[in-house]
Amino acid sequence: MTPLQLEDSFFTALEARANPDFRSPEQGALAQAPAVEPRLQMARLKGDQKRYQLTLTVESAPDSGTEDPYHIHCQIVGQFLVDQALDREDLDRLVAVNGASILYSSLREMLLIVTGRSAWGAMQLPTVNFNRLDLERGG
Repeated sequence: MTPLQLEDSFFTALEARANPDFRSPEQGALAQAPAVEPRLQMARLKGDQKRYQLTLTVESAPDSGTEDPYHIHCQIVGQFLVDQALDREDLDRLVAVNGASILYSSLREMLLIVTGRSAWGAMQLPTVNFNRLDLERGG
């Protein structure tokens, strides 16, 4: 067993609105990766300190303007189990960084699928370094 197991995940919001002001890049030019702002909330399950729930919200950056083909608002929730043998001082940080990476990968794939059938074609979210993400702690 890996130290962090994803037990369940589900989307609570999945929106990709086509931007009517977007203009496709010239033929042969690469489309710019959209500017996004991820937020992560984490909570431990009461009574079981090895179970976590993470909520990852990803939205278009407010100043993205007309450069992005879609305005997005997505949220995915994941429930994780940490190996009982793993006893680290920075356990919360380990769960947050790795759990967010797992959830982001699912969200990224889902948006790619949804936008593939949308007005401006498939959009792939940029990669994100979750080591730099501020963590919001819940109950």
